[in-house]
Amino acid sequence: MKIFQFSHQEELFRHAAELFTRTSEHSIRDHGRFITLLSGGTTPIPLYQLLASNPWRSQLDWKHIFIGWCDERCVSPNHEASNFRGATQTLLAHVPIPEANVFRIEGERDPESAAVAYESALRSLLGDESGVDLAILGLGADGHTASLFPGQTAWQEDTHWFVPVQVPSMPQPWRITATLPLLNSSRRVVFLVTGEEKSDAFARIRRQEWLPPTLVHPRDGDAIWLVDTATLRSSKSHR
Repeated sequence: MKIFQFSHQEELFRHAAELFTRTSEHSIRDHGRFITLLSGGTTPIPLYQLLASNPWRSQLDWKHIFIGWCDERCVSPNHEASNFRGATQTLLAHVPIPEANVFRIEGERDPESAAVAYESALRSLLGDESGVDLAILGLGADGHTASLFPGQTAWQEDTHWFVPVQVPSMPQPWRITATLPLLNSSRRVVFLVTGEEKSDAFARIRRQEWLPPTLVHPRDGDAIWLVDTATLRSSKSHR
């Protein structure tokens, strides 16, 4: 578990943008393209806004970048809660990425068929490659990541890459989520964590208590955590 602490969120997201850029450049040099899975919610939005602005926008080779998602709420792509919509408004609509390079989860379909269809699409995209180049994840105050929640069983899936999950306590209870077999086959995983409300969950993860993020072990053996001071300082009081 590699933890990088930042005093200001602006520094954290600049580092994330640089990491995204370096990883994409290495992947394109190594095997001709860069495949990344984005996360939803509000935390990664500043990263997407940076990537859509210069110098990052002009540095990235968008023709060879392929974008998918770690999870999606079962809503239409125009719904305000759609992860696809959030990334489109802040990133995809502002960069010259080919439409064919964007692989969205069809949240408007029934959850089971949406999960099956998305897994099939991603497997076809990857071909002989065993995993994506970069998965961007977050951390919920309850300890979930993607839509792998502590009180659910999706984290136990050991075959399928995407499964439907129902979380009754959430405003959009049905979701499609990436599973550990896919996340752990990634070449690199980066967690973006900001805010004092995440401190208790982060403290538990640092103690290696069981939560879904503690099961994420990408191919290179490291999960990179970019954490702001508010989360880290408060988490120390929970240790």
